[in-house]
Formats: sequence, C-alpha cells, structure tokens
Amino acid sequence: MVESAIDGEKPELKIILSGVVGSQAYGMATPASDEDRLGIVLLPTHSLIGLDSPTETWSTTNPDLTLHELGKFMRLAAKANPTILDLLWLVDYDIAHPAGVRLVEQRSLFLSTEAVRRAFGGYALDQARALERRGDSFSSDTRKRTAKHARHCFRLMRQGEELLRTGTMTLHVPNREELFALGELPVVEIIARFHEAYARFEAAPSILPDVPDRMAINALLLEIREKYG
Repeated sequence: MVESAIDGEKPELKIILSGVVGSQAYGMATPASDEDRLGIVLLPTHSLIGLDSPTETWSTTNPDLTLHELGKFMRLAAKANPTILDLLWLVDYDIAHPAGVRLVEQRSLFLSTEAVRRAFGGYALDQARALERRGDSFSSDTRKRTAKHARHCFRLMRQGEELLRTGTMTLHVPNREELFALGELPVVEIIARFHEAYARFEAAPSILPDVPDRMAINALLLEIREKYG
C-alpha cells in the first residue's frame, strides 16, 4: 500500500489523496513504463507551527511515489504545475479522504490564464528546445527518449488548451496513436508541428481568471486544516 512505502514516516502521515499519474493516467503507457503515484499528506497543524520547519515532500522508488504536504501541494497547484494538477483530475484514486475530496471539488480555484500559459506552455517549450538541440540520433535509447518527450510536448499543449477553453482537463488522451506516430517523425518535423500546436495554444481564448485567487485558495487551506488537521 501507499503508506507502507514511506519507511519510518508512516505513523505520522495522513494521506488524504493519492493515485496513479503519468503515462498510466494518460493512456500512453508502454511495457517499459513505470507506475508513478502522487499523493497529498495532511500534517497535524501543531507540527507546522513549531521551531523546526516540517518535511514537505517524501519520495520513494520501487514503488515510485511522491507525497507533498497539503500546503506545498496547493502552492504548486496555484502555479498550474502540470504534474500536480494531474492528481486533481484523475478518474480513480487509491486514497480519497474527505479532505482530499474537498480539494478535488474546489480544483478550479487553482486555475488561471497566466499560470496555465506559463506552466504548460513553458514546460512544453523547454522540452521542444531540448529536442531541437539533441537532434536526430542513431542511438535507440536516445531515439526512445526523443519520441517520449515529443509525445508529452503535444499532450501538454492539448491539455493546456483544454484548460484555457473549458476550465477542465481530460487526462486520458483521445489520440494515443497519433501522438506515438508524431514521436517517430524526424526531429525537424516534430519541431515544426510543435510550433504550430504552440501557436494554437497561445492564441486559445481563455475562460479562466487572469490570476489565481490566492485569498480563496488560502481560505480553502485553512478550512481543511481546521476541519481535518
């Protein structure tokens, strides 16, 4: 189980939300793909106000698991960190404590035009630039990494545009075969197609507020701490 993966820490951890993210959630997993889990921990309020700053992130491998304390998770979510937002749009959860369910119910609070454009667009653009610098390679391992990065660039553009236009996000990609085919193209063609997708993303109209409502996010954080911490 999730809690047993955190040796020595588990008696103090209250996991309020966790699930499988990454390629498995996107429907883009291959036989070589890992199963990545992400979760949220709610620390007791008294542990947050002592002399020493508490741990805010716990990570393990085998299984691959990352847990963030609620406050850190919400700060990252307010920046529209794509991996963080994934957890709030999963269909199924390993753990869904009422505090975690409350967070999912209020997930739209974390969305803003500025943050989504910066996070989704910025991350995809960085990946595309890395692909361009790397270029084509005869190495099978490098080619596999190139194809994987290319697929995720286009996925990010689709998900980011969906968030801007609708305020929601579909994690499971509807065009798996198309994305895998794109990843096999020569890098110069991948980059050309990426810039087309990026231009559409940048031009997409947004129904989201310009910036996140930090007062509302903070009020939600305090509400959850008061009721469940």
